[in-house]
Amino acid sequence: MRVGTALLIAGGLAVFAATAQAAAPRPCGHYHTLGGVRYYTHCGSASATLHVGGKTYRIAGGDCEVDANGHFHLYVGSFDADKLVGNNLGKTLRLSSFSLETISRSSGGKYKLVEIFYTLPGDHPPGEAASPATATVLGGKHGSFSARYAEPPVSGTFRC
Repeated sequence: MRVGTALLIAGGLAVFAATAQAAAPRPCGHYHTLGGVRYYTHCGSASATLHVGGKTYRIAGGDCEVDANGHFHLYVGSFDADKLVGNNLGKTLRLSSFSLETISRSSGGKYKLVEIFYTLPGDHPPGEAASPATATVLGGKHGSFSARYAEPPVSGTFRC
């Protein structure tokens, strides 16, 4: 009886540890401050190639995940954390970042409810596109996206 109880407790602890580990935040992304501006850098092997206004931009360093609801998320590059919350609006670092979040469940790897946000270097203003943006995710590892009604239209590919 004691062995069975011990195994039951050990199994419960293993499940608890696995759940706690899965819910823990990723340790590799981090905040920096440069020139009085705070920014956040994603990390990992994910990358995205964007086609915007006749130019091509490649942004690397990020991650992909599918959450418990079956929604796909992609985050790459660095973004100005102060601008995101409306602080320090007079300063900028002109960082490159890209995020893609699906709001709907996949139908054969295709998502029709998608939100896209990007920032690009230089004088290019930040871009944002919500549905009717679309994304296709193949095997959770790579795919494509398009927001042809955004101004300017944006499309591209990604790899996790």
